[in-house]
Amino acid sequence: MLRRALFRSVNEQVARVNKRHDTLERAALSLFCECGSPDCEERVELTRAAYERARAHRARFVLKTEHASQEFERLVEEADGCVVVERSDPRLDDLLESFDSGAPDS
Repeated sequence: MLRRALFRSVNEQVARVNKRHDTLERAALSLFCECGSPDCEERVELTRAAYERARAHRARFVLKTEHASQEFERLVEEADGCVVVERSDPRLDDLLESFDSGAPDS
C-alpha cells in the first residue's frame, strides 16, 4: 500500500511540472505504474488530461494493463498499455490521505 501512495505522489509531481511548463494536454506523460507489486518499476504512458481524470478520484490508480487485479480492482478506463482502476480499501484510503497533495492541477 505504501508503494502505491509513494508512486502516486511522484506521478502527481510529474503531472504538475508538465502542466507548469505548459506541456500539451495530449502529450504523453511517462508515469510509474501504481500497482501494488513491490518489485514493479515499470512505466505507463498517459496523457496529462487522462491522468487528471483518473486523479479526480482518490481511489483510482494508473497501472500497466497486465498488472490489474480483477479480484480487488474495478476497471474504469483503458488506454494503450495501461488501465485506470478503482480500488476500495479503508487502510489504503487512510494512507493516501496522509500522502495526498491534491490533484495534479492544484
